[in-house]
Amino acid sequence: MAEKGLIRGLVIGVPSLVVLGAASLSMLGYGAASAIESRFGVPTELTYDTPLDLLHLSSHAFSGWIEIADEIHTLENFKLLAIVMAAIGLAITLVFIGSHTPKVREPVIKAGSSIALMLSKIPGWQFIQRGRRWLRKEIISFIPLAALSIAPWLSIFAMKTVLILFALLPYLGYVGPMKQLQTWIVSAEHCTPIGSRNERLILSDLPKTSAQQENKSKATPCLALWRNGSMIAEGRHVASTGSTIILFDPVSGNVTIEPTEGSSLRLHGLSAMTLKELIETPNTDN
Repeated sequence: MAEKGLIRGLVIGVPSLVVLGAASLSMLGYGAASAIESRFGVPTELTYDTPLDLLHLSSHAFSGWIEIADEIHTLENFKLLAIVMAAIGLAITLVFIGSHTPKVREPVIKAGSSIALMLSKIPGWQFIQRGRRWLRKEIISFIPLAALSIAPWLSIFAMKTVLILFALLPYLGYVGPMKQLQTWIVSAEHCTPIGSRNERLILSDLPKTSAQQENKSKATPCLALWRNGSMIAEGRHVASTGSTIILFDPVSGNVTIEPTEGSSLRLHGLSAMTLKELIETPNTDN
């Protein structure tokens, strides 16, 4: 029986997890499509054709959130939050330690008794105490009143909660790609270099210089779209589907959406050695 239950759980659970994962990635991908629309003006509907395209676009979300996670600890507010949380944790720890220490606990208990005695001498305090005891006994009778009074407001809260939960993944898929698009497509200084076999072998054997270690220039893939022997578009690769490709020209700011059918794509950029010299040359305008 246990083996049958395990098999039944695997048969139901594994496909359910796969469907849930695919749906989650698709929502992240839709958020990424929205980020591309916000950053480059490409309508969301033109960014993907099929659910598989949404799964591919979700990679922008992961890349962007990795960037965000790497930078969180450098924020001043994060450092302040870490200090405040540590201080609160220390205070709570001291309270717990004090509650188990007789020398600390007994004076607190005596102080509480003194405060209760002082409150009992306030005019009307006994009436308040009787009212509290009556409410404690009749609390169940007030449940219908409380439930029906709060129901309309609770329904609004429930609807907003459901909407927020459904929008959470697309929102995460929007924020991450916005960071990734800005960092690696808009802000990148160079196109990914094109290297011959000899250049790749030479560069892999060269030791890193101090200029290379200090340099933090970013490179992003640049593509040229060729059709019938002529180049019809070039730019930084933003996204692509099975039928179209989106390219961004950092000089003119033009965003090109071209069909890939009948076209060939080629990497576009400087040679690896030329780019290396360009990066290592001080005070060079890129």
